[in-house]
Amino acid sequence: MKKLFKHSLLRSSRPLSEINLLRTLHHPSLVPLFQIYEDPECVYLIMEYCEGGELFDRVVRSGWLEEKIVKMIAWKLCDALKYLHNR
Repeated sequence: MKKLFKHSLLRSSRPLSEINLLRTLHHPSLVPLFQIYEDPECVYLIMEYCEGGELFDRVVRSGWLEEKIVKMIAWKLCDALKYLHNR
């Protein structure tokens, strides 16, 4: 679950419309959004759990990644971006 404070979302030009758009996305390289809940102060995004942390943190910890792993990550990122641009 991600908890977003509404006061910080209001600084964005399209806060809730972008969150609602996430619900319509279905791609293996994108974390699925299952449900959205709101209370007066926050928006809660119920998403699939992804263990392992941030990619950036993994690179910093290890200092480098093998070429075959970088190739796989780059392909998945490009494939997801192509999907998003087509949507």
